[in-house]
Amino acid sequence: MTTGEFRDEDLKSRARAPSWRVEIAGSPAFPCREDQNVLEAMRHAGLNPLAIGCRGGGCGVCRVRVSDGEYFARPMSTACVPPEEAIEGLALACRIMPRTDLKMSAAPMDRCCKPKARKAA
Repeated sequence: MTTGEFRDEDLKSRARAPSWRVEIAGSPAFPCREDQNVLEAMRHAGLNPLAIGCRGGGCGVCRVRVSDGEYFARPMSTACVPPEEAIEGLALACRIMPRTDLKMSAAPMDRCCKPKARKAA
């Protein structure tokens, strides 16, 4: 299957995936399917309350603090979200998928990956 092609079973699976309501402070709520990450759903809804970086859990640009709700988290950089902070609800929007309605806010990037200084050649 090439990029952009969908099989009938893919479409049926997406139609069956539960959809949850996601609220990011300062922005209208939007739907997010259980099989979709929050950042993807936010962009699909035409909203941009969070910055977008690598989309792979490594840069930390889309860091959020989830204040209410449950989610599944895919692997993300522990430099951006250390395990002790993940327990407290910090996550990367590109790596979390809702299991209930979610309420969250943008989180500061103080612990995130920072570019390393290059040595002069």
